[in-house]
Amino acid sequence: MSDHIEEHYAQVASSYNYSWSSRTEYVSWMNAAIAKRLRISSGDRIADIGAGTGLFLRQLAHRASVDEPILCIDP
Repeated sequence: MSDHIEEHYAQVASSYNYSWSSRTEYVSWMNAAIAKRLRISSGDRIADIGAGTGLFLRQLAHRASVDEPILCIDP
């Protein structure tokens, strides 16, 4: 059963990202809005519950490191 779930989410992720590919200005805006709202400081830990494909975390990716990763949780 887990193989079917993995296949399902791989297909959904591909469709999800494709649906936003023509709206780059919205994705950029949302990434900036998330980063601004979080007001992240050095040493803060970031977790995204329901991260999906991570599409809306790209503005925060530069903050990730081995010592301070961004934790993304999603099926």
